[in-house]
Amino acid sequence: MSFERQCRQGAYRDFWIRRLWAVWALGLAGGLFLTALCLGSSYLIADDEMVAADEEEDALRQYFEWLYEERVTERGVQGSLLKAWKEGQNVPNNDIEAFWEPIGPAPLFSGLTTRLSGRINSVAVHPNDPNTIYLGTALGGVWKTTDGGKSWTPRTDDQPSLAMGSVAIDPQNPEIIYAGTGEQNFVQDAYDGLGVLKSTDGGTTWRHMGEDVFVNPNGGGARISRVVIDHETPSTVYVASNWGLFKSTDGGESWSLKLSDRGLSAVNDLVMDPGDSNTLYAGLGLGTLPNNKGIYKSTDRGETWALLDLDPELAQTGRINLALAPSNPQIIYAGIHRSTTAQPQMYRLKSTDGGKSWLRLDDCRSGCNQGSFNNVLSVHPENPDIVYHGAVQLFRSTDGGKTWSTTTRVHTDHHALAFDKDDNLYIGSDGGLFRINTDDTTSNLNGNLAITQFYAGVALHPSNRNTILAGSQDNGSTRYRGDSSSWIRTCSGDGMFQAIEGPDGDPDNNWYCAAQNLSIRKTSNDGRTFQTATTGLNRQGAAFIAPYIIDPNNSNVLIAATRSIWRTENGAAQWELNGEALSSTAFRSLAFAPLNSDTTYYAGATGRIWRTTDTGRSWDNMSQGLPNRSVTQIRVSPLDSLTVYATIGGFGPSHVFRTTDAGLSWTDISGNLPNVPATALLLFNFAGNAPTLFIGTDIGVFRSLDDGMTWERFGAGLPNVRVEDLVYSPGTGTLVASTHGRSMWRLNFGK
Repeated sequence: MSFERQCRQGAYRDFWIRRLWAVWALGLAGGLFLTALCLGSSYLIADDEMVAADEEEDALRQYFEWLYEERVTERGVQGSLLKAWKEGQNVPNNDIEAFWEPIGPAPLFSGLTTRLSGRINSVAVHPNDPNTIYLGTALGGVWKTTDGGKSWTPRTDDQPSLAMGSVAIDPQNPEIIYAGTGEQNFVQDAYDGLGVLKSTDGGTTWRHMGEDVFVNPNGGGARISRVVIDHETPSTVYVASNWGLFKSTDGGESWSLKLSDRGLSAVNDLVMDPGDSNTLYAGLGLGTLPNNKGIYKSTDRGETWALLDLDPELAQTGRINLALAPSNPQIIYAGIHRSTTAQPQMYRLKSTDGGKSWLRLDDCRSGCNQGSFNNVLSVHPENPDIVYHGAVQLFRSTDGGKTWSTTTRVHTDHHALAFDKDDNLYIGSDGGLFRINTDDTTSNLNGNLAITQFYAGVALHPSNRNTILAGSQDNGSTRYRGDSSSWIRTCSGDGMFQAIEGPDGDPDNNWYCAAQNLSIRKTSNDGRTFQTATTGLNRQGAAFIAPYIIDPNNSNVLIAATRSIWRTENGAAQWELNGEALSSTAFRSLAFAPLNSDTTYYAGATGRIWRTTDTGRSWDNMSQGLPNRSVTQIRVSPLDSLTVYATIGGFGPSHVFRTTDAGLSWTDISGNLPNVPATALLLFNFAGNAPTLFIGTDIGVFRSLDDGMTWERFGAGLPNVRVEDLVYSPGTGTLVASTHGRSMWRLNFGK
């Protein structure tokens, strides 16, 4: 029943309930319970416009389903990313021929002056030196600055997971840093973690700890929401996760479960009394069975816990986050997300007696609709009446929570709040890092942070290597202009597929961008203005990241896919239906045959590929022999329209396939690749006997020089990050890899 309360639309709810019970039947509920929970909504657009909550909520659910399909086995359970990473270390590494060059955004410019980066889940400020700050980013790892945010250095690019949920600094020895992996944000692209990372030299080197506790060897890992270090005895460390609350008394060498049954109760937040490390409070909300939900208190360093009395209406809700007043730890604030569509969106509570009794404050009815995604509180170090609440908007109360007002709006979707020793407030959001200074001015601290979460659908200019279009999570469609710090936002919304006309058209002017669900726009003046380009196009049933592409032989022709196929022959002035309801799920990838554009291939989410040889008058299902998993990308040989390559997402024994008879039969060419989802595919260099194949995965890029018989890790310098797309421009010799968390990378092949 608790599942139903957390799902806001019946069809989506039933979809996940079936999968959850299937997973439990396999005995894997612990690692996957939260992976499949229904999600709140999020604003996609920063700064100047926001999408309606209902539309955005639906978009997030679609994206979550899309990402989940690309990361599960055919049985619907997540595979082991840690195992894949270890297997990948055994694949030969070719780092001599090429070195990946980071090209940003670092950061992204939105408007004339606003600098954005990406989602920040945790901020840890050095206790004695506010210029030294550590960040835990969504899929970009841990970053460090020693100059107050002017410049940043990535510290975990080579670690098995770059998904960071929490970063904590040892208060007695600030060279000791803990980073909890995984995101407990309960939304679309929140990733499972792979344990705890520990550094004893200020983030220069790391040890991977807790693998036996926080990682399921058969798949999945705990998502860590908070790491808390005992300020009196720093060798005692606590971890709040979706698998429960764990404690270590030996600096992370060993861990024991202290609160909740593994997988049945998620600890959303954890705070410690700054004056008495015996006392801790934990919030168990979203991801927790009904009878276990609520706020818990321990007075013996986490050994035993008592459930505090709350109004039953408040206890049986969603995610719970907490904050203590440092100047008076008897004062506790709580934000409790209401995981239904009813008002209020968020309950705010306050206790002035250490949790014995609770006062219901002014509820949040606007700007808090996605409390499962962002819900964070922080109290001023010196004044217990000044409290901040980060949700979609950032709220502030100066009267102990009686009234609230929105404060400096730097970006929507807030995930982290932290004060430094001088009482400046640091804010981590979907747009990066900002600071509210003691004089109430705001500072942008995004510096050179390169943590953009790109999608597939990157477009390269055919003759100008300094023009690249790409879509990003949270921060719109973007354009590269020749320097890592010269990226600008071109179209609002979540940026999706982009396109630039080929040499036969006008590549200097005619470009396309898209937001979620195939919302296509076109510019004919170098991006100065964009017009809607969806006349005649029924976008119903489109994937969150819906594909459309330009005919390589005629730039007036484009095709697009929902569950049906659409075609335009006049540069998107008018679209026509080209193939109705071919798939029960939305298509994910499209490909023209370069030799004959009448032949096109369409790939779906369940191992299905369709083919037409007459521009859509007839269709053939060419899927025999493919796994029942998501086809992430398809590519057609430029020399033979019958030879097609496909990459397969999810975890399973096969990830790359080739057909030489247009899909009548398929050959597995995964060779020595690790068992990891393949997300991107590129065919390259057909001058020899065999083409060069590149694939992008959750752990980087691999290359084959013998048509898939053997594979090697390719290029030096690329972080261990999910690669969403690989695109090559023959005219410029430029190969680009777009990543989901570490911005974009480039190789130049001598032109």
